[in-house]
Amino acid sequence: MDAAATIAEVTQLLNRASEAWQAQTNEGARAAMDACEQALRLLDPLDASASHNRLRAAAWMQRGQILDTAGQPAEAVRCYDQAINVLPADDPEDSPGLAAVWMNRGNALQRIGSPESLAAAAASFNEVVRRLEAWPEPRPDEIENTLGAAYMNTGICQARLAAAKPDEETVTRARKGFDQAIGLLMRAAEKNPVARRNLASAWGNRGVLMLQTAQWDEARRSFGEALALLEALRAEGGPAILLEIASMHLNRAQAEASSNAPDEALAAVRAALALTGPEEARQPHFCNLGLRARHSLCILLAGRITVGAARSPEVAALVAEAGDVVEEGLALAKGWGDNAAWFADPSLRLFEFGGWLYRTQQPQFLAEFFEEHLADDPRRAAVAGQALHEAREGLRRRSFAALGPDEVEWMESWTALAAKVGELAASARAPAGVSKNS
Repeated sequence: MDAAATIAEVTQLLNRASEAWQAQTNEGARAAMDACEQALRLLDPLDASASHNRLRAAAWMQRGQILDTAGQPAEAVRCYDQAINVLPADDPEDSPGLAAVWMNRGNALQRIGSPESLAAAAASFNEVVRRLEAWPEPRPDEIENTLGAAYMNTGICQARLAAAKPDEETVTRARKGFDQAIGLLMRAAEKNPVARRNLASAWGNRGVLMLQTAQWDEARRSFGEALALLEALRAEGGPAILLEIASMHLNRAQAEASSNAPDEALAAVRAALALTGPEEARQPHFCNLGLRARHSLCILLAGRITVGAARSPEVAALVAEAGDVVEEGLALAKGWGDNAAWFADPSLRLFEFGGWLYRTQQPQFLAEFFEEHLADDPRRAAVAGQALHEAREGLRRRSFAALGPDEVEWMESWTALAAKVGELAASARAPAGVSKNS
């Protein structure tokens, strides 16, 4: 096969790979990977001319995207490195393609998530910035959007590094990245809907950084800007936009609560739940966010319960609402059957809150709550064991002689249940293959 025929076949294979990958199915991913592998084998004997190397880079780039989508970001990074190595570093004609490869490389490193990979991701995004900042003015809208996204991604990496190890210089770099992104994307967003979506993300990530650094007013402003942009895109955005709006409401609730604005925080949490509710039984991301929102709602209700007058109708109503929220959330997670494990962490937080609520407000229902929701889960057993211990100690401090008949009955129920949950928790701590009784 001559070079021209080889190039034609490689081009066809890469087009086929792109189409198969866009189907977002396992079968499509396999077909796309096979097409990339065939293209690279055909290109191997050809010389290292600029046109041949651009095809090699395209094949490596496509292969990296497939692996990244399949949850193999480290392998994807190796593919992006291959693409970078075959393109000339200083040829203006190849600069846009190199910027795209560096962006994908940064995204994959960001997904790995270690401090080292986050630092490397930030360096990748800085390379995108370096290349696109050199683009002659006026830059096209799509270039401005990509440049703004690179600045935003740099900010995200720095913010994640600062969250793991607080450092004023890292926080400053993160904020600078978000502010530069917002400045660029505001221009691009006038004409480009994709840029408006990125602009909303930049404001939202800036808000998370402001939360992280206890700058509550700035956090509220950032989330407000993000929500205004997302609401304008809501009609055409589909489920992804709804999920992003709900997440932004939940973030804003945290900012409002931290700013000592509990009414506004409650309104924001309820707005999030109104969006997640219709999709929670069908879409896992909505379910996960809905469970987190319920826990936030419970914490806000607890704040009102603890400062209210004991046994007042107002407090009774709050306790009833909080109990309903816990029960609803646990039932939601359980309804996912074999996939309920996907939501083990947020449902555990709800279970823990339920233990606090019944122990402090309705102790007569504490044992019943735990028996109904233990689900033979060792982590829940550990939470239940601690709550039962605290409940029994609370009664013991009052002296047995002062206990009423109902309280004696509660104590007996808690003691019997504590033995069961103790065994369940111990089974999780036993080494693999070793009986807890050995």
